[in-house]
Amino acid sequence: AEWEYACRNGEKSDKYSWGNNLPSGNIADEALKAKYPDWKIWTGYNDGYVYTAPVGSYKVSEAGLYDMSGNVWEWVEDVYAADAYSKHSRNNPIYTGSGERRVYRGGGWSRNPQNVRCSLRYYYTPGFRNNSVGFRLKYVK
Repeated sequence: AEWEYACRNGEKSDKYSWGNNLPSGNIADEALKAKYPDWKIWTGYNDGYVYTAPVGSYKVSEAGLYDMSGNVWEWVEDVYAADAYSKHSRNNPIYTGSGERRVYRGGGWSRNPQNVRCSLRYYYTPGFRNNSVGFRLKYVK
């Protein structure tokens, strides 16, 4: 819930971290389509990167955050449950029930528009890894 709040730029109901309009992030686009012609993409957009982009390559969100939608999926603390939203307490929005799978959010460089929405949650076991899952940090002085 905290991650989604940050992705939606606070109290807003933004669909993506950049808002509800054209993208500003590293997602499945024309650059990816040139390398992988059969993949579904966000047509008419080219972020300039086939794979991951350096942190901060795109504009900062209204919440002051980079790369919340696209680039790499980000692990969050929640244990995955399909009905987790109904199990949260208002003062502790982290679902800590039992289960082996953990949630990751935000989509990655290879994801089409429906998979980079702020509301999308995906899951895997904590040992899972690939080139589109992790977390991104940028140090700003």
